[in-house]
Amino acid sequence: MVERSHSQHASRAAALASAVAVAVGLFALKVALAWFGGSLTLWSDAGHSLADMIFMGSAYMAARIAVRPPSPVMTWGYPRAGVLVGLLSALALVVLSLGLLTEAWLSWLHPARPVVWTMVVGGAVGLGANLAVGHRVRPHEPHGHQDLNLRSAWLHLVGDAATSLAVVVAGVAIWWTGFLRADAIGAAVIAVAMAGSSIGIVRDAWRVLMEAAPRDVSLDAVAAAMAATAGVESIHHVHLWAITPGEWALSAHVEVSTARTLRDGQAVIRTLDERLREGFGIHHATLQLEVAGDSDPRRHEHRVGQSDEHLD
Repeated sequence: MVERSHSQHASRAAALASAVAVAVGLFALKVALAWFGGSLTLWSDAGHSLADMIFMGSAYMAARIAVRPPSPVMTWGYPRAGVLVGLLSALALVVLSLGLLTEAWLSWLHPARPVVWTMVVGGAVGLGANLAVGHRVRPHEPHGHQDLNLRSAWLHLVGDAATSLAVVVAGVAIWWTGFLRADAIGAAVIAVAMAGSSIGIVRDAWRVLMEAAPRDVSLDAVAAAMAATAGVESIHHVHLWAITPGEWALSAHVEVSTARTLRDGQAVIRTLDERLREGFGIHHATLQLEVAGDSDPRRHEHRVGQSDEHLD
């Protein structure tokens, strides 16, 4: 498990390194063409590439940090480094998109004619490069199991590809129809796309950092499966949270019959571990064994169907 995890992180880091190189090259190209051509849409696309360049570099560093081993202080290691980078990057994109929307509105009020060929060339190169790198970075795990750092990087690349397409469309529209405000429209489309791609990342990162229960796992279903295990009298103090997306942890108190020996109790714990791992994908379970009748009378048993406050 550990070797596979390190191999996955190494593969992610390599993919992000290639994305950094592409983002640097695209940023330089788009700035040169935007300065020469005077297109707000291309400037907006260059700004998006700048955000990509900063984020990809941060994501690469986070992927490298995530493989550091646990220590007496950082007992889980650094798996949430990618979550933090994903959150900060998404918030930065929202701020940048608001600035681009403001510039788009000013361009709508005072349209200027850009050099169209610079828009088409810059957009086409950006579209092809981002699609190629995005294919390599794209996470292949189910949604709830995806690394937020990698998913955020992939969404950045998809968003950049979409904005590059918007640059091409705006350039063709200006060349074909002479409609100068297409430049402002293209910039606004890019800004909205940037903000929209960030919402899901902010929500998922917030849930992980607040240690909310994973969306793909029902706490009631987990508790019911545990309670139905042979030898279990009751369970209480059940907590389920995500260390990172796709890596979940659980803790609970398990009561067994007073007639059972310690060896029998340990067998029950092993059965529960196996059920949690194979039935729900929970690989980090901390189960406290108790003898029925001797546990804390102030305990709160988890009842199936019992609703706690949920974090949306």
